Amino acid sequence: MKRGRVRIGWFESARAAVVGAVVGVLLLFASIALLWVNEGRTNLASVARRAAIAAPDRVDAALDGALVSVTAETRADHPLGDPDFLLADRRLSLERAVEMFAWVEACDGRRDRCDYRREWSATPPSSARFREPSGHHNPAMRVRPARFTVDGSVGAYSFHTAIATMPSPERLALSASMVRPEAPHSPTVSGAYLYIGDRSIERPSIGDLRLSFAAVREGERSTFFARQDGARLEPYNAEARMYRLLRGDRARAIESLATEHVVIGWILRVFGFVLLWLSLNLALAPLHAMFDVFPPLGRASRSLVAMVTLPIAAALSATIVALSIVAHNVWLLAVVLLALVVLAFAARPRT
Repeated sequence: MKRGRVRIGWFESARAAVVGAVVGVLLLFASIALLWVNEGRTNLASVARRAAIAAPDRVDAALDGALVSVTAETRADHPLGDPDFLLADRRLSLERAVEMFAWVEACDGRRDRCDYRREWSATPPSSARFREPSGHHNPAMRVRPARFTVDGSVGAYSFHTAIATMPSPERLALSASMVRPEAPHSPTVSGAYLYIGDRSIERPSIGDLRLSFAAVREGERSTFFARQDGARLEPYNAEARMYRLLRGDRARAIESLATEHVVIGWILRVFGFVLLWLSLNLALAPLHAMFDVFPPLGRASRSLVAMVTLPIAAALSATIVALSIVAHNVWLLAVVLLALVVLAFAARPRT
């Protein structure tokens, strides 16, 4: 590991604090919007429950234009591979992930000291933006990530894989027989990776690459939710967009959508809270800059502000979430408004 140190003056630190305060105010509004909108997201499980059940072995013309669910084994129109690296096989989609062994910069909070380490990275930074670019050069990636798809069918219905929301792809176990003989850069199979470089994947050099692949295979029993258009399934765009393939039968697919809705909801709530907390700390950054004249005092002020703003951010987040839940539920909103009217009437002075 190579370490570099860069000193930053007080005026530069103060200017950065003012910019941080502006960013903090913007993040505050963004976090409030995120927390509010999150509670109004459409529950796709509720939409899916209203889908008509289409028989998988024949096309029912009476369901044309309706949201339907079709459950059957999936089939790919033709074999699919990576045109550069992998031979074709029975897949609906194939994803190529690429990582480069590269220099990565890590600076402290004030960016007055930066450390440099070498590691595998899917997004290697440009060394031109490093504090100390000398001796930490990252070359351009020779291979890029990619996604490949082929149209498929479920039962008697065909669908467009490229625009559908597909199940999570599964990591491929690689073997030399799967690699195209004419693959560029002469890759070698090393465990779950294709390695491109002059050494080995265990002891790589800067600029070496490792490629991994994940695919959605055909032949799985799955359920597709979409709008029926003859023998084709097209995106349904009424109260929510539904063009979705999920593993399992209809009941399992709907259960997966319900679980997904809850999990995403909590992730966004936590993220919104963290964003709000960060915004409060950034908004008070000029205060830290004042105390940075004496560095220990500056560090103490950051710790104190972080502790004070934490419960404030939690209370604000909970309040926004509660108000948004009420505002996005017509019946709950009516009950709350009625309760407020009753309380106001009861509190009215009696004559």
